[in-house]
Amino acid sequence: MRKVIVVYGCLISVLLGQEVGGKAVGIGAAWSRPTGSLANWFKPTVDLSLTYGFQYDDRWFVEYSLEAARFDRENLHGYAAGKVELLLEQIGGLVSGYYGPRWFGRLRPHLMIGGGPHYWKSMRGAIAPDSALGVPAIPRRKLEEWNLALRVGAGLEWRLFAGVTAVGEINYRFLVGSLWPTMQEHIELEAVNGLQTLNFALHLHYYWQ
Repeated sequence: MRKVIVVYGCLISVLLGQEVGGKAVGIGAAWSRPTGSLANWFKPTVDLSLTYGFQYDDRWFVEYSLEAARFDRENLHGYAAGKVELLLEQIGGLVSGYYGPRWFGRLRPHLMIGGGPHYWKSMRGAIAPDSALGVPAIPRRKLEEWNLALRVGAGLEWRLFAGVTAVGEINYRFLVGSLWPTMQEHIELEAVNGLQTLNFALHLHYYWQ
């Protein structure tokens, strides 16, 4: 009877995945919603990521991620709506720490904090002159630079089967950077200081020892 219990316990452990000491790779996607003044420029987009991590101890999981996003649907109002082409692309790496208690059955909540270097590039299209409103021709411009991104969030991990888990998370990301100030009175394209997004993410992780 004791052997049966031991075998059964081992089988359950395998089916539910690993808890401490494992490594994991993952893929993820997030609905990335601009916040702050960036919300006046762009509509939400999809943020994609690849991850690798390991269980540091029974509370902390450390993860390295590569992620990218492209904002190309403008959310302008007033004169600029439909007249100005906008684009923001970003790609970068993050080192994140996930803190959570032990598993509650198949579930484990967590808090997350992370940061790392990001490269971003932004483009504002040319603006045609409008003599009626006194708007001159404004040439196309580009900005690009490396800078730092910070992220904090909270989520819930759910064990599916055989070392595979799904992670749902809400996080806030702040990428250091500034976009152009208002070029003319009638364009109503205000400056953006700090590229901020609220992200609703879903990841799949595969664990092994």
